[in-house]
Amino acid sequence: MVISAEFDHVVPPKFGESYGSAAIKSGDPVQVMTIPGAGHFELIDPRSQAWTTLFPMIDALGGSHTKAKP
Repeated sequence: MVISAEFDHVVPPKFGESYGSAAIKSGDPVQVMTIPGAGHFELIDPRSQAWTTLFPMIDALGGSHTKAKP
């Protein structure tokens, strides 16, 4: 999954869209998602609305991250 923030001026969504498009063309099963109303840091800020959207997706992946919700 490629996740971008709508108002990210550091890594604009066009980068994620371009990468996702290339990955799909090469046969990788990729989803491209842009979080509306979010900027660069909201994607990693547990106090942000963007995080409440992303956390369940990250949690579903499993792995070694903490299970504590913000």
